[in-house]
Amino acid sequence: MRTGIIISMLILFFGSDVLKAQESINSSGHEAIGTEGTVSSSMGQVMYTVVSGTNASIEQGIQQPFVSSVVSGFEYSGIKVKSTAYPNPTSNELKLEVDNMKSYDYQLVDVKGNIIQNQHVDKPSVVINMADLPEAIYLLKVISSGRVVKTFKIIKN
Repeated sequence: MRTGIIISMLILFFGSDVLKAQESINSSGHEAIGTEGTVSSSMGQVMYTVVSGTNASIEQGIQQPFVSSVVSGFEYSGIKVKSTAYPNPTSNELKLEVDNMKSYDYQLVDVKGNIIQNQHVDKPSVVINMADLPEAIYLLKVISSGRVVKTFKIIKN
């Protein structure tokens, strides 16, 4: 019994330099508890390192891309709206493409609900200038016949 404790202590003492765990920067997490046990999950960026030199730098690790997210989308009977907004995140211009609609409106709204831009469009795609807007999260609403048919979350950086 005592030998087992000594061996365990030696492994912990000498093995602690060798044992490493994955480090992450978590943005959110959740723990589900049920009768059969618990499950924990986390969302975030796996920690990466930056190696800098005199002329360049290298970022090592997993890089996670931003994904365009649709906040809402409704389909009316007989009308199927396919729309995309890219690049997201953007720093200057955002392209909005809408299929199956001859004309529509769009609204660019800040997080406080203020309408930044409101435009009627008669073509399938439009370029939205965001260069003068501050870095923030915006909502881009596609409107048909006075009803919002799709809303995109847009990140301006």
